[in-house]
Amino acid sequence: MPYRLRRNEKVSDGVRRAAAEQVDRALADLASGGADPHTAIHQARKRFKKIRGALWLVRPVMPKLFPSENA
Repeated sequence: MPYRLRRNEKVSDGVRRAAAEQVDRALADLASGGADPHTAIHQARKRFKKIRGALWLVRPVMPKLFPSENA
């Protein structure tokens, strides 16, 4: 699912919202675990990679946020 900023939404607010959605989904992946915990961990890691990629894209307009979140 692509990230989408809402009309009249600040970039910082949109990135935070999208990142929070991905974190919630990663937690759901880990909680459901299912029969294969390795798959759940893999899915959660992919979601965190998406968050990090979004942070790299908005780094120029959010310079104070990037270093702490990138760590």
